[in-house]
Amino acid sequence: MAAPTSEEPIDFHHPYTPYPVQLEFMRTVYDVLERGNGQVGILESPTGTGKSLSLICSAITWLRNHKRKGFDAGLDETRRQMVGEPEWMVETALRRKREELVGKWEEREERLERLRTTESDDAPALPCRSYNVNFCSLNVRPSGCPVACSLSLT
Repeated sequence: MAAPTSEEPIDFHHPYTPYPVQLEFMRTVYDVLERGNGQVGILESPTGTGKSLSLICSAITWLRNHKRKGFDAGLDETRRQMVGEPEWMVETALRRKREELVGKWEEREERLERLRTTESDDAPALPCRSYNVNFCSLNVRPSGCPVACSLSLT
């Protein structure tokens, strides 16, 4: 997997449709991480532009892509080591290597999913919390909602 160029779109797995400023921020973080060699990125963005989520999304996307490149490099190394061997031996070695790498990949994804599940199980279930609705701004307070709004809720 080749490193994406600045023009290639990258799916950062942002949970919402990111704004252009968030896309630019994520692309910059990704590019700094991709360059490596101890690069330091000093980024700033106004309050409320989603810096934290954008930083997390871009860093995790880079990490996934970086791991994927490592898996691909492992297959390439196995292929190079098998030069001159019969084709059936090469295919068997590559199949085993693929299975090993896929197993590691799936194990990591399962660990992440367990963490996500544990995190969501620990979160309090509030009927008034929603990522898409700010009930206070709607001047509405659902029953059982412990969130205090500064607006008059009559």
